[in-house]
Amino acid sequence: MRPGTRLVLFAPAAAGLALAFGAAALRLPAFGGDQHPYGARAVTAALAHRTANAVSSVNFDQRAFDTLGEESILFASVLAATLLLRLARDERRRRPGRRGCCRAPGCWGRRCCRSRC
Repeated sequence: MRPGTRLVLFAPAAAGLALAFGAAALRLPAFGGDQHPYGARAVTAALAHRTANAVSSVNFDQRAFDTLGEESILFASVLAATLLLRLARDERRRRPGRRGCCRAPGCWGRRCCRSRC
């Protein structure tokens, strides 16, 4: 893919992501307020499900979101590693062998004149 094509694809995606983050940041509740949008819903849901401990219920819900985030980061890192380590179109697999280099100490894989491979 050419660099110009990458830029054409990246620019609208980055602008859309910036707009989404901006819109989400504008809808955040005020910092330090006594009303929190999740608090009232969490207590109501915990009481509706008749949980014995509403605090533990909320804690486990938050941990579930945290675990989901960690798993998505792990998935993205495995995907990125797979994409970086794959063979390119012009690469070929070769079996390792002794042809082209000697195994003498100090050679380190270069062709040298000390021995015939």
